[in-house]
Amino acid sequence: MICENLCTYVPHIRYAGGHYISYVKFHKSVQFHKSEIRTGKGQTMRQWIDVRRVNQAVDLLALAQQHTELRWKASTGGGEYSGRCPFCGGTDRFSVQPEKHIWMCRNCSGGKWQDAISFGRRLWPAASFEQVCKNLAGGEVPQVAVMSAGDFREIGQAPQPQAPYSAPGAEWQLESLGLVEQYRAALWSRDGEQALAYLHQRGLQDEAIHHFGLGYRAYPRGISIPCFVAGVLWYVKFRQLSGGGPKYICLQGSKPAALYNADVLISGYSALAVEGEFDTMLAWQEFRDILPTFTPGSATNHLDLATWGRYLLRPNFTLILPDNDIPGQVMLKTLSAASVNPIAVSLPAGDWKDLTDFYTAGGDLPGWAMDLLQEYDPLPEDITEFAAFMGGKARKISQKTGIEINADIYSNKGGGM
Repeated sequence: MICENLCTYVPHIRYAGGHYISYVKFHKSVQFHKSEIRTGKGQTMRQWIDVRRVNQAVDLLALAQQHTELRWKASTGGGEYSGRCPFCGGTDRFSVQPEKHIWMCRNCSGGKWQDAISFGRRLWPAASFEQVCKNLAGGEVPQVAVMSAGDFREIGQAPQPQAPYSAPGAEWQLESLGLVEQYRAALWSRDGEQALAYLHQRGLQDEAIHHFGLGYRAYPRGISIPCFVAGVLWYVKFRQLSGGGPKYICLQGSKPAALYNADVLISGYSALAVEGEFDTMLAWQEFRDILPTFTPGSATNHLDLATWGRYLLRPNFTLILPDNDIPGQVMLKTLSAASVNPIAVSLPAGDWKDLTDFYTAGGDLPGWAMDLLQEYDPLPEDITEFAAFMGGKARKISQKTGIEINADIYSNKGGGM
């Protein structure tokens, strides 16, 4: 069952103090779908899908745009986008409010706002409710074991403080690291030849592919993209190579709301934010630490600043390059609110969707990056004195200008990158 009304009642839930009641009240903001339940005196209820968390984790705008073209309509609800309905085909009757994770069609939903799960159920009508949730959550279905009535807050009760967003636990780390290594080996085997060719077509060279630990999963076919921050694995994402379904899914248990390549962000440097992992890899390949590059992984990821704020505050300027689409504008808005000195930048004139599109068409990425730095982070006139003072920036300056910096000055200041 799905709790769609203000409250629902479930019998025989045990209080923490050992007393029993006939009914337990659930607030409508905590919704669950029953996958399996055991009830009765002295027993616990288990395996409930946390519908609220599934809905909140879905990048509904990106999902909808895989099936229809949407455009900005209004600032209602934090931003509203509209276009042709992907289900009935009606023109300008379909709307999405990504920050609220809701959608509406004047025909299909009768003009009433629906959640992301209802969108998934229309998208995959033959799938079970649980499978729809798995598809939306990238394979992981958030579940809650109901231990007592105290597990749920009454209506109007103040929310409890939430712990900062954290990486998956040790057991997941151990298992997933083994899978990452398997995928890496498979990419360089005969089975991974087509996947490797796909990466080369995107402009990635073998050095970058090795550096970022890309791999190949045979079923479902996809490129594995591990995200490490400070040596800890946060997620493993797959760029699916098979038709049907979303382009990207995550390994079960992943924590995808993370900053990919966050370790390159260093205090005092400018940084470049792009929309996806492949663009980040390409930037590293072409201009390395001249302009450190990172991505929030998805244009509409909601980053926990308690976890990622210390990284976002490091750059003296954050140059933000959104893709030439609606999700890109969402990313621009999100990162601009969280970064120091955010500056929206664009690629040279042309019909480029993203950094990869520009590069594979013959664009000069190092030259473009140098132009940005000269405009927003210019070098001082006395380069040698500046290098001696800053130490750690000496290598960057040498790369940017071609001027050889005195090795003694560099070493005396301890300036490793």
